[in-house]
Amino acid sequence: MTGYRVYRAGTLLATLGAVTAYQNTGLTPSTSYSYTVQALDAAGNASAQSASAGATTQVAPDTQAPSVPTGLTGTAVSATQINLTWNASTDNVAVTSYQVYLNDAMIANTPATSFQHTGLTAGTTYNYRVSAADAVPNYSAWTVPPVSVATPAAADTTAPSTPTGLLASAVSSSQINLSWAASTDNVGVTGYRVYRAGTLLATLGVVTTYQNTGLTPSTTYSYTVQALDAAGNASAQSASASATTQAASDTTAPSVPGGLAAAAVSSSQINLSWSASTDNVGVTGYRVYRAGTLLATLGAVTAYQNTGLTPSTSYSYTVQALDAAGNASAQSASA
Repeated sequence: MTGYRVYRAGTLLATLGAVTAYQNTGLTPSTSYSYTVQALDAAGNASAQSASAGATTQVAPDTQAPSVPTGLTGTAVSATQINLTWNASTDNVAVTSYQVYLNDAMIANTPATSFQHTGLTAGTTYNYRVSAADAVPNYSAWTVPPVSVATPAAADTTAPSTPTGLLASAVSSSQINLSWAASTDNVGVTGYRVYRAGTLLATLGVVTTYQNTGLTPSTTYSYTVQALDAAGNASAQSASASATTQAASDTTAPSVPGGLAAAAVSSSQINLSWSASTDNVGVTGYRVYRAGTLLATLGAVTAYQNTGLTPSTSYSYTVQALDAAGNASAQSASA
């Protein structure tokens, strides 16, 4: 026998020599622990773990109070409610509760680091302190200085007027611009919600325009607008306005004209002909080049007569196809 392994709750705690005792220190008071032991030999063979044995640490006397809570803040979330929060205190054993005081009177005893004081009077200032306690209980001192919070005036429950004059205008194949007349409110309008097909699309500030981008070409979209105020009151949604995005722009050039033929029909005229090009939308015309220089721009024809030429002179031609979007094919093979 060369040694032993000590396990606590199934986890290896210590590897010992050939001793038959072990002191497990640094434990938590009033806590139960379970142990097993395993024997080792020089070859590294290990026995099965022993039957478990358990013990509970003794209770440590606690005379130390928790630290004073810090970071006490109060926020009036309505005319009748103030929310308090603070940083957790520390304690040599454990903090179990916090005492919330209004002026010098305790109004709450809570294990949390927050408290909601409800049923308050609008437009009134309240002063708060907090202390911490442990299970004994030992109490910390109060927070210093007290925190003063004033509730606001009575809540605004009046919604803004419904936006009017909503207009939708498609400015491209992927964008629709909206505009509307400003709403009014008993306190003040603070923003607008834009809905598309009944689903919230955007929440805006105090503006009366919106640009909806990233849309699908040739698609109809319907919009409404809703006004908001600072109290969270919302108007009814406006009458709807619809617009259809423009067709997608054409960026595809026609095919290159094929079969270009040139025939001299006199001493001063050469006739050209070619096969029609194709296009994803439609071919609208052709450009005729002579010796690389633009000679003529034609409609959707496949023939051209070049007159006024010099006798016994060679001429070289190419043709290029066009569509309505201004896309141009490469020039054809020369003839």
